[in-house]
Order: sequence, then structure tokens, then C-alpha cells
Amino acid sequence: MFRGFLRTMDYKRTENCTGKMKKGMALVAVLLMAATLLSACAYGAPYFAVPGFCFRRTTWKMDRDTVQLTEEREPDEVYENEIVYQSEFVYRFYADLYYAFEGDTLASATYLFRYILNHPIMDDFNILRRALVDFYGAPVEDNTAFFGTGGSFEISNDNIAAGRVRRVCVWQDGYSKISLSLKGIDGTVYFSLSYQPIISNNT
Repeated sequence: MFRGFLRTMDYKRTENCTGKMKKGMALVAVLLMAATLLSACAYGAPYFAVPGFCFRRTTWKMDRDTVQLTEEREPDEVYENEIVYQSEFVYRFYADLYYAFEGDTLASATYLFRYILNHPIMDDFNILRRALVDFYGAPVEDNTAFFGTGGSFEISNDNIAAGRVRRVCVWQDGYSKISLSLKGIDGTVYFSLSYQPIISNNT
């Protein structure tokens, strides 16, 4: 009977210790997750660039295999000079991610954003522009171009798709030219964020 009582007490002590350990481990997990999220918010990672990198977790000197390793998953499409990752969630939007190569060296990277046709695309452009300003500062170029006769046009989805209006903002961070672009080709709107090196791959 006494032994049974001791076993019960040992079980309760073990249960209490185990419960405290579980709570402690859960707290550590929450803190680590919070630190990761705060880091991601602070650096815009992985949408723009983490410290020490040019785009996401890549540099312009990386080869194709190393770029794929940074994404930690297989690309959805593979071409001779390009790899594509579909349905990346970038800031608040879904995009397809394109890495382009010259030889075996990363030459450019582009987010091609998806959007809702009946939603004003300029709203999304301005949201992303503000995020880029927070991350890179004021753009070095900030232009709206109007094409055709009869003066300026309303900046609408239809006019952008028809090629009558084009919007572009450009940043430079010492390593990359970063272009946020909204343009229309043959009735289709292309909303993109592209990165290109402004230094030689050989330096």
C-alpha cells in the first residue's frame, strides 16, 4: 500500500515536471517563432532581401544550383536559362517568381504578380510601392507615362491594359536596380517587381 502511494506521488511529480517542461518548450517555440516573424518584418525577408544578399537570399554571383538551394524546394518550371516558382506569397500578394541566368550565373529576378481583374490595380501598386519605400527609401525614379493622342488618360485597369498608361518606380541599393512596373501589352496587364545587378558579375 505504501509502495502504491509512493508510485502515485512519483507519477504526480513526474506529471507536474512533464507539464512544466511542455509549457516551457511551448514558450520557447512561441518566442522563436516571434523572433523569426519580427526578423522577417524588419528585413522584408524573404520578399525583398535579407542582410548581405541582393534579392531574397541570393547574390548576383550565385550559380543555378545554389539559387535553388536558397528556395528550399524544387522549381515548378525549369528552362534552359530560367527557373520559375509559382504562387509565392509576397508581402500581401501572390506572384510567380522568375530567376534568369546568363550561363550559370544569376542575372535577374522578377516577381510577376497576380491580381483580380475587377480590382483597381493601382491600389495594389501603391501598397507595394509604400512597402518598398519603407525598405529602400525614396525611389530614384517615379514616373507615370501616357501614350496616344488627346492628352493624359485616367490611370485605370483598361487604360493600362491597352498600353495608354504606364507606371514605374525604380530604386538602387548599391548592388541592384529594383523596378516596380505596371504596364500593358496586347490587352494584358503586367504588374512586376524586378531586380537586376548594377555591378558586374565578375567583380
